[in-house]
Amino acid sequence: MAGDVFRVLVDGMKDGVIVMDRERVIHYLNPAAKALTGWQVGGRVPYCAYCTGRSVLPGEERCLLAQNQSLPYFESEMAVYQGKYQPFQMSLAHVSGVGKEERLVLLMRPIFQRQEEEKQRLSQLLLRETIAAQEGERRRIARELHDNVSQKLFSAYLAAHGIKMRLADPDLAHHCAAEIERVVGQGAD
Repeated sequence: MAGDVFRVLVDGMKDGVIVMDRERVIHYLNPAAKALTGWQVGGRVPYCAYCTGRSVLPGEERCLLAQNQSLPYFESEMAVYQGKYQPFQMSLAHVSGVGKEERLVLLMRPIFQRQEEEKQRLSQLLLRETIAAQEGERRRIARELHDNVSQKLFSAYLAAHGIKMRLADPDLAHHCAAEIERVVGQGAD
């Protein structure tokens, strides 16, 4: 039962999951690993481009991930589909207690997938920042317009009030000032 649930979970992953032995013979591949690599159960996992070219001492493990278990992940190219090379981010876990042999679980994520995820993340971040900047600018302009118009209307109101108080013809002054006050008062509402 637990094995079936585990297989369903691993089969549904977008990252490639490969279970192999110490000789790199493949015992299991999830559908993503098959699609990414073209490898088959019973075949051997090739060494990555870096490990293929690195110098090793006699008896030393060629695979850097298998040799250095503290290394969380490694990026290199792997031979897939008739020798073509694809860049991957890889991680390797040692699993014991599965039958009599130790198994290695290789997780593979294509770098282009990771780059697409990073592009999406950055795009979302840029969109959020752009919207926030636009909203801030809109608020600043609204505040500026409001403050500017209010100040001008108040100044006009004071000027009209001053005219009313100073003109020689009190009736004309009163009429002009009242008209200015009425127009400015309507604009302030």
